[in-house]
Amino acid sequence: MDPDGMWPDGPPSLVRRAFDYVVNTAKQAIYNAVANTVESVKEGAKSEAKRWDMSVSSNVEGKITMGPRISAGAKGLFDGDANAGSITLISAKAEADSKSGVKSDFNYLMKDDKYEISFGGGGDIAGGVYGNYSEVRDRKGNAIEKTIDGGVNIAPIQTKAEIKKSDGTFKPEANIFMGPSFTAGFIFNFSGSANLGVKIIRRNDED
Repeated sequence: MDPDGMWPDGPPSLVRRAFDYVVNTAKQAIYNAVANTVESVKEGAKSEAKRWDMSVSSNVEGKITMGPRISAGAKGLFDGDANAGSITLISAKAEADSKSGVKSDFNYLMKDDKYEISFGGGGDIAGGVYGNYSEVRDRKGNAIEKTIDGGVNIAPIQTKAEIKKSDGTFKPEANIFMGPSFTAGFIFNFSGSANLGVKIIRRNDED
């Protein structure tokens, strides 16, 4: 192509320059894409971490239900619960939280034209798992709030993970706590708990 060596800028040199330009451009594009992706992931992780709150929480709760359910025992020690669709007749809860302060809740069947129905259960002998699904429904039977929760109990530690959907918004929450929890009954069931532990909750954009 260039036998006398007098054509330094001929076709071979131009091809090499073009090849080097393409390679370097591609390398820079890949580097920029990776760097931007890593930065986006880092910022996304920071933003997501800011949405989660951790607090120390203690609560006392009691509930009476009616329906096809049989239960007995203390969670984390010896416990069995089979719930095929029981309705909450009355429930009361008081909670003190290092983030949100003190609050209480008292509900009964058809308060504000709403009622709660739940399904699930579980069992353990010195440790076990459980899962529940519940709905808050209006007078016509339409679900206005749905909750799925479950956990692992190994005395004296109990865990609970919960996802609640209300007004189209999902509200995840996780708990690790200690304290007595019991349930007992057939058709009419009584349950109660007194717990102290750590709560982790994800705030919504509007919170």
